[in-house]
Amino acid sequence: MLALRKIQAITVRSVGAGAVASLAQFLPLLRPGGILVVSGIHTESYGLDLTRFLREKKQLRAAHDTTVRAFAEVLRFLDTKGAVLLRLITHRKPLDHAEEAVTLARGK
Repeated sequence: MLALRKIQAITVRSVGAGAVASLAQFLPLLRPGGILVVSGIHTESYGLDLTRFLREKKQLRAAHDTTVRAFAEVLRFLDTKGAVLLRLITHRKPLDHAEEAVTLARGK
């Protein structure tokens, strides 16, 4: 399925070392108009080529909100839209298998 088109959305959460390295591998696979979602607190920086990012009309969404209200809103959203969101996930790989995941996403 991914061999014929680029990824529509990428989500990067702060799950320890490797999140930024994983982003560097997957961001080039994000299709024009795709959405990059970053959440949590990351300990590493990432250099983003804004010119290319903007020319490809990609979107960046970031979130860091640990309030009780925000958590309740997330739970409500997942309760009402969770089934739709699950259809967007085609594969799950741990960060230490990022190279394998990139190969899979490229359809090789």
